[in-house]
Amino acid sequence: MSKQETADRLAEIQEQVSELMNEAIGLLDRGSMVHSRAKSYWYGQIKTALGDDEYAGQCMHSMQDTVEALEEEAFEEAMEDQDYDEALAHYGRNE
Repeated sequence: MSKQETADRLAEIQEQVSELMNEAIGLLDRGSMVHSRAKSYWYGQIKTALGDDEYAGQCMHSMQDTVEALEEEAFEEAMEDQDYDEALAHYGRNE
């Protein structure tokens, strides 16, 4: 699997986990102590690790950071292979 394929699959998994987390927190009575604790602890920690914008800046290296690093590596490899036009078109870069 290429780095770009890996990044794409990680992004899909990230979205699925985020959707499941939203479903899970939605099962709890909003405003209850259980909901408040869940949102502050396990929900917040997982969403932070995923790189969720709501919790931005609270994680040293999120799943989103990993996806972006792999995409950057894939772009650099494509540029090294001298597939400039294809790489720029695929990655949407204006270089």
